[in-house]
Amino acid sequence: MSVAPTQARVRKTGDLVRLKWTIAGATDHVGQVIPTLSYTAKLDLKILSVSALAKPARFPERFTGKGHFLRRKSAKGFPKS
Repeated sequence: MSVAPTQARVRKTGDLVRLKWTIAGATDHVGQVIPTLSYTAKLDLKILSVSALAKPARFPERFTGKGHFLRRKSAKGFPKS
C-alpha cells in the first residue's frame, strides 16, 4: 500500500487518548486506488488497552479491533525525530 504521512487530531481526557485521521488516495500493491478510510483509535493509558475503528467513506461497513499494549521502559530502537 502506498500512502504519504498524514496528521491526526489528538484529544486527551484523563487517561484516555483519542486519535482521528483519514487516509485518502492510497493505492494497493497493484496500483488500484483504495477507498478513503476514516480511522479512530482510543488508548486507555490506565489499563493499557487500545481499540481502533476504520470506516470506509460511502460504505456501511466498519472494521474494528482491540487489544492491550505494554509500555516501553526506554525509547531505544525508535527513530530520533
